[in-house]
Amino acid sequence: TKKGSVPVKEVAGFLFKSRASPVLVPILLAAAVGQIESVGIGSWRPVFYERTYGWTPAEFAPIMGTANLIIAPLALIGGAWLTERMHKSGRHDANMRVVLWANIIGLPLAVLGPLMPTFWLALVLSLASLALVIGSAPAVLAAMQVVTPNEMRAQVNALYMLTVSVLGQGLGPTVVALVTDFVFQSEADLRYAMVLVAAVANPIALVLVWISVKPYGRAYRESVEADA
Repeated sequence: TKKGSVPVKEVAGFLFKSRASPVLVPILLAAAVGQIESVGIGSWRPVFYERTYGWTPAEFAPIMGTANLIIAPLALIGGAWLTERMHKSGRHDANMRVVLWANIIGLPLAVLGPLMPTFWLALVLSLASLALVIGSAPAVLAAMQVVTPNEMRAQVNALYMLTVSVLGQGLGPTVVALVTDFVFQSEADLRYAMVLVAAVANPIALVLVWISVKPYGRAYRESVEADA
């Protein structure tokens, strides 16, 4: 290895055998499962809008693009503000607590969104779900930095991105397509395939995040005490 780098074996040992394991492993798994749902459903949403509500991409794309430009910065600011406020109130688990609540609120939004009777209701719920994902994303990354030593942060961050991109984004669209073809066996039932994927993936991600909250709180408190 190069000077200053950490062997892969050492990083693996830290990930699975250290005191950070109860935080990092659930975070990585939750990220993968969450991306399967959000990216998988998101990739099929244009087709869903057209098949279910008769809205073509040319009609809804400008609406979604404008909404995203507004929602993304507001969600980031709101998530950061809430996390900071919780930290100041003495919550050592603030980062993962924000992620937990985002998952709790986002679960019914993801499940009910495709079942809405109109395009506008479905769009509002999907945008609300997106805002929760964007708003809580910095908290996840911050939590990972807290429990990871400086010399391993690059490798752990790379593993996180690999988990999200390969497992989440790679499998997500395929999972929705397979559920549509083999479970419901009808293109017209795409909305129900989206609901089923959300109803399975989101609770799993929620449980994984919940598992990491207390261990993260302890790790953060120990980090603060060590710095003091």
